[in-house]
Amino acid sequence: MSIFSAYAEFATLASYNEAFYASGLICTSGFALAIISHMLCSRFPMFAAKLLTHMMLSCLGTQICFLVSAFRGRMFSEDSCAALALFSHYFHLSQFFWMLIQAVNFWQVLVMNDEHTERRHLLYFLLGWGLPAMVIVVLVIVLLGGFGWTIHSVYGLVQGDVCFIPNIYAALCTAVLVPLICLVAVTVVFIHVYQVTPQWKAYDDIYRGRTNSTEVPLVLYLFLLISLVWLWAGLHMSYRSLWMLIVFVIFNCLLVSSLSCLSVCLPVLWTLEDLVMMRKWRKQKYHSANDVMAPEMKSSTQCPFWDLNR
Repeated sequence: MSIFSAYAEFATLASYNEAFYASGLICTSGFALAIISHMLCSRFPMFAAKLLTHMMLSCLGTQICFLVSAFRGRMFSEDSCAALALFSHYFHLSQFFWMLIQAVNFWQVLVMNDEHTERRHLLYFLLGWGLPAMVIVVLVIVLLGGFGWTIHSVYGLVQGDVCFIPNIYAALCTAVLVPLICLVAVTVVFIHVYQVTPQWKAYDDIYRGRTNSTEVPLVLYLFLLISLVWLWAGLHMSYRSLWMLIVFVIFNCLLVSSLSCLSVCLPVLWTLEDLVMMRKWRKQKYHSANDVMAPEMKSSTQCPFWDLNR
Protein backbone atom coordinates (compact mmCIF):
# COMPACT_ATOMS: atom_id res chain seq x y z
CA MET A 1 0.00 0.00 0.00
CA SER A 2 2.86 2.37 0.77
CA ILE A 3 4.39 1.68 -2.65
CA PHE A 4 1.21 2.78 -4.43
CA SER A 5 0.96 5.87 -2.23
CA ALA A 6 4.54 6.83 -3.07
CA TYR A 7 3.87 6.23 -6.75
CA ALA A 8 0.76 8.43 -6.67
CA GLU A 9 2.64 11.19 -4.89
CA PHE A 10 5.44 10.99 -7.47
CA ALA A 11 2.94 11.10 -10.35
CA THR A 12 1.44 14.34 -9.13
CA LEU A 13 4.87 16.02 -9.36
CA ALA A 14 4.83 16.46 -13.12
CA SER A 15 8.05 17.40 -14.83
CA TYR A 16 8.36 18.99 -18.28
CA ASN A 17 7.10 16.75 -21.07
CA GLU A 18 6.92 16.73 -24.87
CA ALA A 19 3.90 19.04 -24.97
CA PHE A 20 5.82 21.66 -23.00
CA TYR A 21 8.82 21.51 -25.32
CA ALA A 22 6.61 21.57 -28.43
CA SER A 23 4.69 24.63 -27.26
CA GLY A 24 7.93 26.33 -26.25
CA LEU A 25 9.55 25.72 -29.63
CA ILE A 26 6.43 26.92 -31.45
CA CYS A 27 6.26 30.05 -29.30
CA THR A 28 9.98 30.74 -29.79
CA SER A 29 9.55 30.39 -33.56
CA GLY A 30 6.52 32.70 -33.42
CA PHE A 31 8.43 35.44 -31.64
CA ALA A 32 11.37 35.07 -34.04
CA LEU A 33 9.05 35.33 -37.07
CA ALA A 34 7.31 38.34 -35.52
CA ILE A 35 10.62 40.16 -35.05
CA ILE A 36 11.70 39.31 -38.61
CA SER A 37 8.38 40.47 -40.04
CA HIS A 38 8.68 43.76 -38.14
CA MET A 39 12.15 44.30 -39.55
CA LEU A 40 11.48 43.23 -43.16
CA CYS A 41 7.77 43.72 -43.83
CA SER A 42 7.15 47.07 -42.16
CA ARG A 43 7.89 49.80 -44.71
CA PHE A 44 7.00 52.78 -42.51
CA PRO A 45 7.08 51.49 -38.90
CA MET A 46 5.49 53.57 -36.20
CA PHE A 47 7.34 54.21 -32.96
CA ALA A 48 4.85 52.07 -31.00
CA ALA A 49 5.63 49.13 -33.30
CA LYS A 50 9.36 49.58 -32.59
CA LEU A 51 8.71 49.42 -28.85
CA LEU A 52 6.59 46.33 -29.41
CA THR A 53 9.55 44.72 -31.20
CA HIS A 54 11.77 45.34 -28.16
CA MET A 55 9.23 43.57 -25.96
CA MET A 56 9.06 40.64 -28.38
CA LEU A 57 12.84 40.35 -28.28
CA SER A 58 12.76 40.14 -24.48
CA CYS A 59 9.96 37.54 -24.67
CA LEU A 60 12.02 35.53 -27.15
CA GLY A 61 15.00 35.58 -24.78
CA THR A 62 12.79 34.47 -21.88
CA GLN A 63 11.36 31.55 -23.86
CA ILE A 64 14.80 30.40 -25.02
CA CYS A 65 16.33 30.58 -21.54
CA PHE A 66 13.37 28.76 -20.00
CA LEU A 67 13.49 25.98 -22.61
CA VAL A 68 17.23 25.48 -22.23
CA SER A 69 16.93 25.57 -18.45
CA ALA A 70 14.16 22.95 -18.40
CA PHE A 71 15.93 20.72 -20.92
CA ARG A 72 19.55 20.85 -19.71
CA GLY A 73 19.46 22.66 -16.37
CA ARG A 74 20.08 19.56 -14.28
CA MET A 75 23.17 18.68 -16.32
CA PHE A 76 24.85 22.09 -16.03
CA SER A 77 27.51 22.92 -13.49
CA GLU A 78 26.67 25.32 -10.68
CA ASP A 79 28.33 28.24 -12.44
CA SER A 80 26.60 27.53 -15.77
CA CYS A 81 23.22 27.11 -14.08
CA ALA A 82 23.68 30.35 -12.15
CA ALA A 83 24.55 32.22 -15.37
CA LEU A 84 21.53 30.77 -17.18
CA ALA A 85 19.26 31.64 -14.24
CA LEU A 86 20.59 35.20 -14.24
CA PHE A 87 19.81 35.63 -17.96
CA SER A 88 16.37 34.07 -17.46
CA HIS A 89 15.68 36.53 -14.65
CA TYR A 90 16.90 39.45 -16.77
CA PHE A 91 14.73 38.68 -19.81
CA HIS A 92 11.78 37.83 -17.56
CA LEU A 93 11.93 41.28 -15.98
CA SER A 94 12.64 43.10 -19.25
CA GLN A 95 9.41 41.97 -20.92
CA PHE A 96 7.34 43.55 -18.14
CA PHE A 97 9.39 46.74 -18.15
CA TRP A 98 8.80 47.01 -21.90
CA MET A 99 5.06 46.62 -21.27
CA LEU A 100 5.27 49.55 -18.86
CA ILE A 101 7.25 51.64 -21.35
CA GLN A 102 4.69 50.93 -24.07
CA ALA A 103 1.91 51.96 -21.69
CA VAL A 104 3.72 55.25 -21.00
CA ASN A 105 4.12 55.79 -24.74
CA PHE A 106 0.42 55.10 -25.31
CA TRP A 107 -0.38 57.59 -22.56
CA GLN A 108 1.66 60.27 -24.32
CA VAL A 109 0.17 59.52 -27.76
CA LEU A 110 -3.46 58.65 -27.03
CA VAL A 111 -4.20 60.83 -24.00
CA MET A 112 -1.73 63.73 -24.26
CA ASN A 113 -1.85 63.78 -28.11
CA ASP A 114 1.94 63.89 -28.35
CA GLU A 115 2.81 62.68 -31.87
CA HIS A 116 6.58 63.10 -31.44
CA THR A 117 7.37 60.52 -28.77
CA GLU A 118 10.12 59.02 -30.94
CA ARG A 119 12.47 61.68 -29.58
CA ARG A 120 12.46 59.64 -26.35
CA HIS A 121 13.66 56.49 -28.11
CA LEU A 122 17.09 56.53 -26.45
CA LEU A 123 15.55 57.10 -23.01
CA TYR A 124 13.07 54.27 -23.47
CA PHE A 125 15.84 52.01 -24.78
CA LEU A 126 18.00 52.65 -21.73
CA LEU A 127 15.09 52.17 -19.33
CA GLY A 128 13.75 49.04 -21.01
CA TRP A 129 17.07 47.20 -21.03
CA GLY A 130 18.71 48.95 -18.06
CA LEU A 131 16.08 48.71 -15.32
CA PRO A 132 16.07 44.85 -15.26
CA ALA A 133 19.86 44.90 -14.93
CA MET A 134 19.55 47.42 -12.09
CA VAL A 135 17.10 45.17 -10.23
CA ILE A 136 19.44 42.20 -10.58
CA VAL A 137 22.47 44.23 -9.44
CA VAL A 138 20.59 45.45 -6.35
CA LEU A 139 19.48 41.87 -5.57
CA VAL A 140 23.01 40.48 -5.86
CA ILE A 141 24.59 43.29 -3.85
CA VAL A 142 22.05 43.03 -1.02
CA LEU A 143 22.13 39.24 -0.72
CA LEU A 144 25.86 38.75 -1.25
CA GLY A 145 27.09 41.83 0.58
CA GLY A 146 24.42 42.22 3.25
CA PHE A 147 23.50 38.62 4.05
CA GLY A 148 26.66 36.79 3.02
CA TRP A 149 25.02 34.55 0.43
CA THR A 150 26.90 33.00 -2.45
CA ILE A 151 25.89 33.50 -6.08
CA HIS A 152 24.81 29.85 -6.20
CA SER A 153 22.34 30.55 -3.38
CA VAL A 154 20.84 33.44 -5.32
CA TYR A 155 20.72 31.68 -8.71
CA GLY A 156 20.59 27.90 -9.02
CA LEU A 157 18.34 24.89 -9.48
CA VAL A 158 14.72 25.16 -8.35
CA GLN A 159 13.65 21.76 -6.96
CA GLY A 160 16.50 20.18 -8.92
CA ASP A 161 14.77 20.87 -12.23
CA VAL A 162 15.01 24.45 -13.58
CA CYS A 163 17.72 27.10 -13.25
CA PHE A 164 16.19 30.19 -11.64
CA ILE A 165 15.96 31.67 -8.11
CA PRO A 166 15.74 28.83 -5.55
CA ASN A 167 14.95 31.03 -2.55
CA ILE A 168 11.23 31.71 -2.50
CA TYR A 169 11.49 35.11 -0.79
CA ALA A 170 14.06 36.42 -3.26
CA ALA A 171 11.93 35.10 -6.12
CA LEU A 172 8.77 36.74 -4.77
CA CYS A 173 10.50 40.10 -4.29
CA THR A 174 12.23 40.34 -7.67
CA ALA A 175 10.50 37.92 -10.06
CA VAL A 176 6.91 38.43 -8.87
CA LEU A 177 6.60 41.77 -7.10
CA VAL A 178 8.46 43.84 -9.73
CA PRO A 179 6.39 42.50 -12.69
CA LEU A 180 3.24 42.93 -10.60
CA ILE A 181 4.06 46.61 -10.03
CA CYS A 182 4.59 47.05 -13.78
CA LEU A 183 1.26 45.36 -14.57
CA VAL A 184 -0.61 47.51 -12.05
CA ALA A 185 0.87 50.64 -13.63
CA VAL A 186 -0.07 49.38 -17.12
CA THR A 187 -3.63 48.72 -15.94
CA VAL A 188 -3.96 52.21 -14.46
CA VAL A 189 -2.65 53.81 -17.66
CA PHE A 190 -5.05 51.94 -19.93
CA ILE A 191 -8.01 52.69 -17.66
CA HIS A 192 -7.31 56.36 -18.28
CA VAL A 193 -6.69 55.70 -21.99
CA TYR A 194 -10.10 54.05 -22.44
CA GLN A 195 -11.81 56.99 -20.76
CA VAL A 196 -10.93 59.10 -23.81
CA THR A 197 -11.55 56.44 -26.45
CA PRO A 198 -13.33 58.75 -29.01
CA GLN A 199 -10.24 60.93 -29.44
CA TRP A 200 -7.89 58.09 -30.51
CA LYS A 201 -9.87 55.13 -31.84
CA ALA A 202 -9.92 56.38 -35.46
CA TYR A 203 -6.17 57.06 -35.71
CA ASP A 204 -3.32 54.68 -36.55
CA ASP A 205 -0.61 54.96 -33.91
CA ILE A 206 0.73 51.36 -33.96
CA TYR A 207 0.59 50.25 -37.61
CA ARG A 208 -0.12 52.67 -40.43
CA GLY A 209 -3.40 51.96 -42.14
CA ARG A 210 -4.92 50.09 -39.17
CA THR A 211 -7.01 52.03 -36.66
CA ASN A 212 -6.26 52.07 -32.96
CA SER A 213 -9.67 50.62 -32.20
CA THR A 214 -8.41 47.37 -33.78
CA GLU A 215 -4.76 47.36 -32.72
CA VAL A 216 -4.86 48.56 -29.10
CA PRO A 217 -7.11 45.66 -27.90
CA LEU A 218 -4.78 43.20 -29.65
CA VAL A 219 -1.77 44.67 -27.85
CA LEU A 220 -3.59 44.45 -24.51
CA TYR A 221 -4.55 40.86 -25.30
CA LEU A 222 -0.87 40.13 -25.97
CA PHE A 223 0.11 41.71 -22.63
CA LEU A 224 -2.49 39.61 -20.83
CA LEU A 225 -1.37 36.34 -22.41
CA ILE A 226 2.32 36.98 -21.67
CA SER A 227 1.45 37.65 -18.04
CA LEU A 228 -0.69 34.50 -17.75
CA VAL A 229 1.96 32.34 -19.42
CA TRP A 230 4.62 33.26 -16.86
CA LEU A 231 2.15 33.16 -13.99
CA TRP A 232 1.47 29.49 -14.67
CA ALA A 233 5.14 28.80 -15.44
CA GLY A 234 6.03 30.12 -11.99
CA LEU A 235 3.26 28.19 -10.29
CA HIS A 236 4.33 24.96 -11.97
CA MET A 237 7.96 25.68 -11.07
CA SER A 238 6.91 25.91 -7.41
CA TYR A 239 4.27 23.17 -7.08
CA ARG A 240 5.13 20.82 -9.99
CA SER A 241 1.46 20.03 -10.64
CA LEU A 242 0.44 18.45 -13.94
CA TRP A 243 -2.67 20.57 -14.46
CA MET A 244 -0.59 23.74 -14.02
CA LEU A 245 1.73 22.55 -16.77
CA ILE A 246 -1.29 21.88 -19.00
CA VAL A 247 -2.63 25.40 -18.40
CA PHE A 248 0.82 26.83 -19.17
CA VAL A 249 0.92 24.94 -22.49
CA ILE A 250 -2.59 26.15 -23.39
CA PHE A 251 -1.75 29.81 -22.74
CA ASN A 252 1.53 29.43 -24.62
CA CYS A 253 -0.39 28.20 -27.67
CA LEU A 254 -2.87 31.08 -27.35
CA LEU A 255 0.08 33.47 -27.16
CA VAL A 256 1.42 32.11 -30.45
CA SER A 257 -1.96 32.55 -32.15
CA SER A 258 -2.39 36.17 -31.02
CA LEU A 259 1.23 36.92 -31.87
CA SER A 260 0.86 35.55 -35.39
CA CYS A 261 -2.31 37.61 -35.89
CA LEU A 262 -0.84 40.87 -34.62
CA SER A 263 2.78 40.79 -35.74
CA VAL A 264 3.26 38.16 -38.46
CA CYS A 265 0.19 37.84 -40.67
CA LEU A 266 -0.86 41.49 -40.78
CA PRO A 267 2.54 42.99 -41.76
CA VAL A 268 3.04 40.32 -44.43
CA LEU A 269 -0.44 40.87 -45.84
CA TRP A 270 0.10 44.63 -45.91
CA THR A 271 3.41 44.15 -47.75
CA LEU A 272 1.72 41.95 -50.36
CA GLU A 273 -1.05 44.53 -50.68
CA ASP A 274 1.54 47.27 -51.20
CA LEU A 275 3.26 45.24 -53.92
CA VAL A 276 -0.05 44.67 -55.71
CA MET A 277 -0.92 48.38 -55.50
CA MET A 278 2.55 49.30 -56.78
CA ARG A 279 2.14 46.96 -59.74
CA LYS A 280 -1.27 48.42 -60.59
CA TRP A 281 0.13 51.94 -60.38
CA ARG A 282 3.01 51.12 -62.71
CA LYS A 283 0.63 49.51 -65.18
CA GLN A 284 -1.69 52.53 -65.04
CA LYS A 285 1.23 54.90 -65.52
CA TYR A 286 2.47 52.88 -68.52
CA HIS A 287 -0.93 52.96 -70.22
CA SER A 288 -1.45 56.65 -69.48
CA ALA A 289 1.94 57.51 -71.00
CA ASN A 290 1.13 55.61 -74.22
CA ASP A 291 -2.46 56.74 -74.56
CA VAL A 292 -2.28 59.82 -76.79
CA MET A 293 -6.06 59.94 -77.09
CA ALA A 294 -6.52 60.70 -73.40
CA PRO A 295 -4.06 63.47 -72.42
CA GLU A 296 -5.87 64.16 -69.23
CA MET A 297 -4.63 60.83 -67.85
CA LYS A 298 -1.01 61.93 -68.28
CA SER A 299 -1.39 64.36 -65.41
CA SER A 300 -2.47 61.55 -63.09
CA THR A 301 0.93 60.79 -61.64
CA GLN A 302 0.09 60.36 -57.98
CA CYS A 303 1.07 56.94 -56.68
CA PRO A 304 -1.57 55.27 -54.49
CA PHE A 305 1.20 53.24 -52.86
CA TRP A 306 2.65 56.30 -51.20
CA ASP A 307 -0.83 57.39 -50.07
CA LEU A 308 -1.04 54.25 -47.97
CA ASN A 309 1.95 55.55 -45.95
CA ARG A 310 2.70 52.15 -44.41
